[in-house]
Amino acid sequence: MDESFIHNLHSIVLNHMADENFGSSNLSSRLGLSTSQTLRKVKAATSKSVNQYIRDIRLTEAATLIKETEYTSAEIAYKVGFSSPSYFNKTFRKHYGITPGTYKVEEAIQKGNYFVIDSVKAHESAPIQKKSTRRNMIFVGSILVLLVATMSFYTYENRENNIISKTSGTIINDKSIAILPFKNLSNNRENQYFADGIMEVILNHLTSIKELKVISRTSMEQYRETTKSIPQIAEELGVSYLLEGSVQKNKDKIRIITQLIDAKNDKHVSSTDIIKDYKDFFELQSTIAIQISQELNVELSEAERYQIEKKPTNSLEAYNLYLKGAHFMRNGLLKKGIPYFEKAIEKDPEFAYAYSELGMTYAILVAQGILFHDDYIIKSKELAQKAIALDSNLGQPHHQFASILYRHDYNWKAAENKFSIAFKIEPKNPFTYLLYAKFLHCTSRIEESREQLDKALRINPTYYGSYFFSAYYYYCLGNYKKALSENQKGLDIMFKSEEGNWLNFNIYIAQNQFDTAVIELQKLHNKKESAELGTIYKQFGITGVYNWLIKSNSKKENYNTSYYLAQQYAFLGEHEKALEQLEKSFEMRISSLASISRDPYFNNLRSNRRFKKILQKMDLDD
Repeated sequence: MDESFIHNLHSIVLNHMADENFGSSNLSSRLGLSTSQTLRKVKAATSKSVNQYIRDIRLTEAATLIKETEYTSAEIAYKVGFSSPSYFNKTFRKHYGITPGTYKVEEAIQKGNYFVIDSVKAHESAPIQKKSTRRNMIFVGSILVLLVATMSFYTYENRENNIISKTSGTIINDKSIAILPFKNLSNNRENQYFADGIMEVILNHLTSIKELKVISRTSMEQYRETTKSIPQIAEELGVSYLLEGSVQKNKDKIRIITQLIDAKNDKHVSSTDIIKDYKDFFELQSTIAIQISQELNVELSEAERYQIEKKPTNSLEAYNLYLKGAHFMRNGLLKKGIPYFEKAIEKDPEFAYAYSELGMTYAILVAQGILFHDDYIIKSKELAQKAIALDSNLGQPHHQFASILYRHDYNWKAAENKFSIAFKIEPKNPFTYLLYAKFLHCTSRIEESREQLDKALRINPTYYGSYFFSAYYYYCLGNYKKALSENQKGLDIMFKSEEGNWLNFNIYIAQNQFDTAVIELQKLHNKKESAELGTIYKQFGITGVYNWLIKSNSKKENYNTSYYLAQQYAFLGEHEKALEQLEKSFEMRISSLASISRDPYFNNLRSNRRFKKILQKMDLDD
């Protein structure tokens, strides 16, 4: 029976060799078994876990391809299901004790093929790990796995590393989790950036695990000082587990305390108290993420574990600067974060995350109209390209590049290609789904846009920005009741929001409810301006209000002003002036112009020759 089962198993894996995502769940469906049955049967028949068994077949096939073909190491990596050639090389070397290049050289020597030997000379100097060492490592690893499995039901204390972990032994099936903002226990209040940074890194580690559903950081920010109960938070987020944490940083020591909670039943699952040297900072974050995955009964793939354990930089000083920059960026102080990202890059010129975040900061500031020059668009592209070159496993720079390509270059095809890459690398990033939904909306692919927006909301159910765009989506369709409802959801989360109030103003204007619209507009201005608006509305009606807006906007230093003026002139029926501002917006490559084909303000201009010409230049005329 075992021979027949193994033969079937081997055939299935070979048939899906190039599929990097093929794992235990896929194998189970092909075998017609449950995941737990598959795990048990494979273990019994092969003495290996499913992931280990699949990996070993991939590596055996890779060795065959090295012997019998002239494919490069990178080409073989992709053919046997490794998306990262560097990770393939590392795994191959760990399995065979030598690199793929050295393996090829040894085969060539046996065959007397000196052309091949010369072509891979660079690999001859790679250190060779003795097979006996590898066998010992496997033996030790097996013992360790057995010990971990046994101790998961008891209290485990490692005094040498100052790690204390307590587990209840709860059996977990639903693998959805949210992380509450970590508390800063340090005497220095400014160390909150450090606690936030650790929380976000652990969250990102967990998000990279395919089996887990993880709520994004932005959805969790509203619970920083919450008085809501654990079950109430879990119900709002649609998760079964919550992780609470606190961080204490003292000179060269770091302490992290975490508690995993069965949120629906408000029961403790496990807790961890770790004290480490600051130099072990990255190991500490990885340890916590791996422990949580174990508690949630998740079997990590080799690639997932590699990604979690990978260091983003070898410079702790650079990483600390990066965390400060990220802290300011996440709290809306984008300009304040720029020098920290720049200093982080100075400390470590190979720090991909710092390049990516700096590029994203520039892209956001340009989209908001705060930075005015093409130079910043060029900088943002260059930084994204640098980040991608340094770390091909980062999704954010591809997402960022896509934003620039469609909002400023109007290169829709290239932007869509970048989106597809970003999704492949980070399939659970809600912000990529949201941005892609906006992209699709700009190109009038309305149903697709809604599908992507709904995905963003499922992953990140309490992010105000998704509800604001959902409201805009319905506003453009003329479904004003639904638009107001969605906008209110966003305002309930983000009470003070210019975006939300502006949108309400536009929705009421579209319904000719001018009294209510003016009230929304007054919320966006100070007491003096608000009173002035009220007076103007009484005397001159809504026309006076729009003339006031034109006068006010003309004085502002914002790169998007031309587009706003075009909207206001279009409302007043001054079409020539509106078209002049739209043509100016095109020449300046204003990001807001990307939504021109859907903007209700321009409904009366769509048949105009000059308007059509703008759409044609933007490749939006079809």
